[in-house]
Amino acid sequence: MHAVGVGECVPNTATPPSICRSVQVSPHTITGAHATTFALTRRSITITVPELTQLSPRVFAFSTGHANAYLWRHGRGVTLVDSGEVGRESLVLDAIRRIGRTEQDLVRIVLTHWHHDHSGGAAALAELTGAQVCAGRADAPVIRGQRTGAPAVLTPAEEPLMARIAGQVAPAPACLVHRELDDGDILADPDIDPHAELAPGAVVLAVPGHTPGSIALHLSGERVVLTGDIAGHLKGEHIALGPFNTDREQARHSLRRLATLDVDAAGFGHGTPITRDAAVALAGWTDPLAQ
Repeated sequence: MHAVGVGECVPNTATPPSICRSVQVSPHTITGAHATTFALTRRSITITVPELTQLSPRVFAFSTGHANAYLWRHGRGVTLVDSGEVGRESLVLDAIRRIGRTEQDLVRIVLTHWHHDHSGGAAALAELTGAQVCAGRADAPVIRGQRTGAPAVLTPAEEPLMARIAGQVAPAPACLVHRELDDGDILADPDIDPHAELAPGAVVLAVPGHTPGSIALHLSGERVVLTGDIAGHLKGEHIALGPFNTDREQARHSLRRLATLDVDAAGFGHGTPITRDAAVALAGWTDPLAQ
């Protein structure tokens, strides 16, 4: 995407399909994820933001700054997958409105793991909307503030990366977890009988290794997998094992499991979502920071 006039959106075939918005603002108003692309003039800065990437008819990706978040639109409701860090709640609410829903429609917040850039906004959003918070069973005590999360075991290649980002994200406040998730659990569309045959929903996949309670979501009806931080992707590069793992070999095993899924699209905790041929891309994952 590049900066264009107000209200225009110029498609770029090199990027996934996006819902875009261009605005003109004072330079002083540019912060965080909204400062994606801009052109300076004497009077204003014109910004074009690829705000929502559509992974399937009902699943959307957007950036909360340091991490990605996802919206699954179902019936009259919405499920949020990862909340972003503290202070980015307005980005989430704006994204919900842009898919045609309101904050009252947010019924569920699923946290793929406890890290602050993924869970920081959950408490405020749950209080505001009444949404239920769900997380992997092993990470739930950390999210509640009952236990300290296990530190990552860094490889030499990861140490300078960690040094660059350390301290950039505020700690997440303690957050009530209403439901602890296990491998194979079903998150059904709340508007449809969960016991009905072929009821649409998301299957929880335990993918430990990044954290002990990391989870991914497989929305088979949408042909989408949301990996959390067990995998990452930079446009034009291979899918890679996510960095900063508590157990690297366990994380590799988890990613090998995701690589067997028959999906068209994949969304990652960090990096560019893949909107087609995701199964092939997942099968070719690499571990460039292993040494």
